[in-house]
Amino acid sequence: MYPMYVLYARIKRRDDSMLCVVADIAELWLMERIGFYTGKYHVLGGKLSAVNGILPSNFSVDKLCERIRSTGDI
Repeated sequence: MYPMYVLYARIKRRDDSMLCVVADIAELWLMERIGFYTGKYHVLGGKLSAVNGILPSNFSVDKLCERIRSTGDI
């Protein structure tokens, strides 16, 4: 079973030519509540923090790059 946010993104018509990269689900829902963005989202899963030892390797950047390469449209 898909999480609710994945189901929402699949149900609502999305513009495949746009991809908005957000830090977390809260930012995705904020964008949705504003209502002007109709593209797809990629959720990184957090924010960088050198002080707290949170590095780019902690996020889904590899998946983002793979997603961009696989679509070829973005």
